[in-house]
Amino acid sequence: DQLKAIYDSNEKVAEEASDSYSCPEWVPQVLGTTDLNELWDKELLGVSICTPTETHCSLAKECLSHGISTLIEKPISFSLDEAYSLQEFHESLSNGT
Repeated sequence: DQLKAIYDSNEKVAEEASDSYSCPEWVPQVLGTTDLNELWDKELLGVSICTPTETHCSLAKECLSHGISTLIEKPISFSLDEAYSLQEFHESLSNGT
């Protein structure tokens, strides 16, 4: 598939990234947004979380809860407890509990 959206907490960065990855001949306009809720209707196959480490788990949980495959850059978190919490969260979604 193709790049559909870029999220950043900084509006200017989101817009600049959107502009640099959009190519009218091959790729429709890539959404640049500071609002995660704008991503959920984009029929995303997956996301790559490349943000400050302290945001990884909360962003991953948000994406996973919307059924989106999620890749997180290293480190997943600053603590094993938080990483295990994310693993348990994912397993609970997979098990339907």
